[in-house]
Amino acid sequence: MSDALQKTVAEFLRDKTLVSGLGTDESPCSIAAINLALTGKLTDSVPECMSLVIGKTILVLQDAMPDAMRNSDAWRTLLPLAAGSGRQHEAQRLAVLLDWMWSVALPEVQPVAEANGFGGEWAHMCSQKSAGSAKVAAWAASEAAEQVTSEKARAARAAEGAARAAALASDAAHEAASWQAGWQAARSADQNFWDRVDVPELLRRMIEAPEDKE
Repeated sequence: MSDALQKTVAEFLRDKTLVSGLGTDESPCSIAAINLALTGKLTDSVPECMSLVIGKTILVLQDAMPDAMRNSDAWRTLLPLAAGSGRQHEAQRLAVLLDWMWSVALPEVQPVAEANGFGGEWAHMCSQKSAGSAKVAAWAASEAAEQVTSEKARAARAAEGAARAAALASDAAHEAASWQAGWQAARSADQNFWDRVDVPELLRRMIEAPEDKE
């Protein structure tokens, strides 16, 4: 994408409030805003000029992250760059995403696992970083949810969703961004979860990944 088109996206974003879901012409989601800037169409389809891995990741995370993060200067500054990321370096970008999932996001749910009695399985999953260990952690979370109070059960069920989705990401890496069920677990961790996992920094790293590899 040319500098002129990136500028077009940046200018379009300047006075828009970004929302979860598809949104409207006035208040679109992150991907819809890019499409509106480029084509005038309200759609959350990943545009051809954008990495599919980055686009799918944005769609998942922008729906889950707090409104303030979605409308932060850091996020808005990165979206035009994401729009022109292209599809030549998908493997490198996927590797960044998976590393963040295993090494940053899922370990942040460890306190939920400890509080619900499946901390060992969760820690093993984060160490092994495999579909098999994620399935074991999901089973342990499911078992725990059957035995605890309703509040803890919700947290355990959310963690189960995170582990099942992590297993899916391992078995079908090209769809790694589809583990959105796990974001329920974030809400069960604590209110500072999103600051610690720093999604804008993840997006920056994914955009810059080809430069790191070349």
